[in-house]
Amino acid sequence: GSSVDDGSGGSGGGSGGGGEGGAGGQAPSYFDLYACEIPLACSEMELHTSVEPPEALVCAGQLIASGQPGLLKSNNAPGPYPSSFREWIYVLGDGTAIVQESNKPCDFEGCTGPTLGPHRRCNIVGYAELVANCDPLDDEDPDCSWDPFGSVFEGCQEVVEQDCESVVGFDTEGGT
Repeated sequence: GSSVDDGSGGSGGGSGGGGEGGAGGQAPSYFDLYACEIPLACSEMELHTSVEPPEALVCAGQLIASGQPGLLKSNNAPGPYPSSFREWIYVLGDGTAIVQESNKPCDFEGCTGPTLGPHRRCNIVGYAELVANCDPLDDEDPDCSWDPFGSVFEGCQEVVEQDCESVVGFDTEGGT
C-alpha cells in the first residue's frame, strides 16, 4: 500500500468558541450599554405581579411600529427575593433590536451579579403584526401593546460589541 502523505490530512477541529466562562472561570466582560445616556423612548417596564406602567406597553408597540429607533428597558423582578432580570432594548426601526441583559439572581443566601450579557441583535416577535395593526398616533390602541416579557425575541445573533455612539448609529445594512 502506498501511504504517501501529501500534506492534505485533516488538521483537527477549529478553535472552540469562548464559552460562557465555565465554573470558576472569569466571566467575559461586556460593555455596559446601561451606562449610555440615551433617553428612554418609553417608561421602563417592570414585571412583578403585573406589568407596570401599562401605558408603557402601548408606547413600546408604537415605537416598534413607527419604524423609528429608540430605547426601551424592562425589568423582571419576580420576588420574593430582590432578583432582577433586566433587558436593555435599542429598537433599530427595522423589526430588530440590539439587546443586552443584566441579570441579578437572588435567593435566601443573597444575590449574585448583576452580570451583563453580550450584545445581541434580535428579531422582534410580532413586528409585522404591530406594523399592520398598530396606529402609532393612537395612545389608546390595544393593537399597539408590546409586552417585553416572555418570548419576544427570536433569531438572536451576537454582534460586535457596541458602545454608546455605535449602537445609536447601528448600520442595519442599508436602511429599513
